[in-house]
Amino acid sequence: MEQQPLAIIGDVHGQASELRAALDACLGRRHVVLVGDYVNRGTRSAEVLELVADALGDGQATALMGNHDYALLRYIASGELAPFARMGGLATINSYTGAVEEDPHSALLATMPLAHVKLLEDLLYYYEDDGLIVSHCGVPPTDPNDRSLDQLVLGSHPELFGPGSADLPKIVVSGHYAQRGSSPFVSERYICVDTGCGTIPGAPLSVLDWPERQFNYYGVQ
Repeated sequence: MEQQPLAIIGDVHGQASELRAALDACLGRRHVVLVGDYVNRGTRSAEVLELVADALGDGQATALMGNHDYALLRYIASGELAPFARMGGLATINSYTGAVEEDPHSALLATMPLAHVKLLEDLLYYYEDDGLIVSHCGVPPTDPNDRSLDQLVLGSHPELFGPGSADLPKIVVSGHYAQRGSSPFVSERYICVDTGCGTIPGAPLSVLDWPERQFNYYGVQ
């Protein structure tokens, strides 16, 4: 795939106002790639998924899967609340149902639009062109050609922040690793665009303009 100008949007975690502002600024200007983790922790996950669905419907965006989005799919299928709740999933359930004291799983299934479930099921593991790969948690530097769910969506590759990333065959952009101080991590071959939106109180949503390597921020800084 040939390179095209991109706006790469970091982890959202239920922060609909920040995502709406970012999409309003980016759509129509360049192709948008969202790195995943649309849900959990923040209070407006249902609205976030609707915004993502609208962007995809216009054909101007690519939406990737994050581990929190995968966890929501697992909860829908299994009804196992405890592991989902530990990831901030109660906020996601409440964004659809309001406060539910009994059987939150049934309440979610009754209120969550099927279009949102289908959106989650259709999320991609990565976006790639001739010189760039974007995925939720990056690629393993020891096997940078791995394109599996386990490595790109559910994995953890802290070695990307060290000297091992210098030998990556393509530039890697990811979210997943919330950066303190509202600043993305940038090295020659690896960029992390997760600046803690929805995870760290007051943290902004970060957007990387590629290939310019310029950042824009939406929300409190």
